[in-house]
Amino acid sequence: ANVLQIQGQQVVIDLPPEDRGIRGVFWADPCFSSRYVVCTFGKAFQTLDRSTTLLNAAFEDRSMDLFGLLGDNLYDQGGELTQDFFSRVSLNVKRRFWLMVNGNHDNWVCGFPMCGSPQDDFGIGQMQYYPMDSIASQDNQVFSFDIDPDQHRQWNRFLNNASNFLFYHKLGNVGFLGYTGAAEFDETLPHLQAACAYFAEAQPEVIFLLGHWNHEGLGCSKRMSVPEIRAALLQIPGCSGFGRRLKYMDGHKHCNYIQAKDEESNYGFMIGGHGMADVMCAPQYGFAYLDTTNDRIRLFYFEVSHSGIGGLLVGTALGVPLGALLGALLGKCISGMSAACRNPGSRRKSLAMLSCGVLGALLGGIAGYLLGVYYLSPIFPSQDRYHDILGCVQANGGLHGCTHLAQQWLNEAVEPSERLWM
Repeated sequence: ANVLQIQGQQVVIDLPPEDRGIRGVFWADPCFSSRYVVCTFGKAFQTLDRSTTLLNAAFEDRSMDLFGLLGDNLYDQGGELTQDFFSRVSLNVKRRFWLMVNGNHDNWVCGFPMCGSPQDDFGIGQMQYYPMDSIASQDNQVFSFDIDPDQHRQWNRFLNNASNFLFYHKLGNVGFLGYTGAAEFDETLPHLQAACAYFAEAQPEVIFLLGHWNHEGLGCSKRMSVPEIRAALLQIPGCSGFGRRLKYMDGHKHCNYIQAKDEESNYGFMIGGHGMADVMCAPQYGFAYLDTTNDRIRLFYFEVSHSGIGGLLVGTALGVPLGALLGALLGKCISGMSAACRNPGSRRKSLAMLSCGVLGALLGGIAGYLLGVYYLSPIFPSQDRYHDILGCVQANGGLHGCTHLAQQWLNEAVEPSERLWM
């Protein structure tokens, strides 16, 4: 262990021995405030208080090794939300190994390049608040500041050096590779090749690719989504032997589920449900727990809270008839302006009203669904296991004693490294 003195306080930094199993927690897309974006379920799920309390309780366990944030980290543009979060996190969490990747809201707080502004920091503040051992440090510096946004002033572009966010290393018996999807594939490829060469020599028992975007767009460059990067790695000499031992975790989509699997194993995991709403899934709030001890590779999903579809049903039920009514009125107005429709009983008038009514019902249904997702769902009671999980962690000394409260996403035997790299 390394003992440091920081502002008169003793801080113990103890990393796990090489090839020993590790334990850690992963979040993606955590939000608790609507200061910069609409954090739909931040208050309903009480994400700030509950997440920090659970995190502090879990890391009282001395066997915990790392904490990972997989992009859109607190949806913070000015830094005050991050400061609030860190003020609540215990020293036991802060002194552990942290992993951080960059997401679209970390670069453009609105979420995509076209609405970028001079107030965005393009991850410049983020990379300093969560310093990684990135490849930028290979040039005898901690960060690369060679791109100054104020000099370029193209707010719809990624105004940072991608080397500040790309890292790879081995922690215990696990290899990690993190990157930003905002970079270009051609500039990233040489570093992926170097990572493959490193892992072939280091021989981890499993490798986790960590990124934010699950698909291209919204700031993610072509061929830079997490599933695409995994596919690219498997084609690089020195990485082709990874096979099913190359896993990934990502976010961006605000849902939590097993994202990819084949006949042999699960290998892709979405962990983006942490306070934000999503039109593709019911509201979820949870985190992933990785445990590679005891010659097993296990990943558990702890769902702290979730909301039903009541808000979606109510919103859609309200939206369809309201849209149909407004559409019919619009059709009446349109037909009233047409000379061919003014005759009483005009067929064109009836068709215009019917067509607009159907279109209005369709648009109303869509609008009602969105209304339910973002505004009505938080009103409905949610079902949660927060107190069960917290009580279990406190009683049993950590998350390892509470996996019966989680969904098991992955459970595989550790294979000898020599077999993986033949």
